[in-house]
Amino acid sequence: MTPETDNASIKALITRSLKRPFLLMAFTFNRINRQFREY
Repeated sequence: MTPETDNASIKALITRSLKRPFLLMAFTFNRINRQFREY
């Protein structure tokens, strides 16, 4: 295993773990925005 492929897999892991909370945050933010618009 070369360091390049190792770095690529680590980057993929990081982006995957970062994407999940970000999507959750965007989802909750959209819901909050919708509630504010209704009032």
